Amino acid sequence: MMSDQDSDYSAKDLKEIFATLPAGKTPNYKLDGQFLTIDNKDIKDYQELWGVNLFAVDIDDFFKKGNLIMTLDDGNGNVIYYRLLQRIE
Repeated sequence: MMSDQDSDYSAKDLKEIFATLPAGKTPNYKLDGQFLTIDNKDIKDYQELWGVNLFAVDIDDFFKKGNLIMTLDDGNGNVIYYRLLQRIE
């Protein structure tokens, strides 16, 4: 489900949404330290490597305690995408 509109989902709402995904089509997620590896069962040799950083303190007005920033690696050590996730209350 993708949208360009903000949504106010609770943790319970998100669990219900993701519980409907078929197990055979759902990617595998493996967290190893600060790295998250995602593979896709439908695409041979597909893999994403994300760096994961959780902010423990506020930094200026942009990064807040509990925010998560993820960086996507191109496989050669170069960051090609950033994702900032804010904590659901």
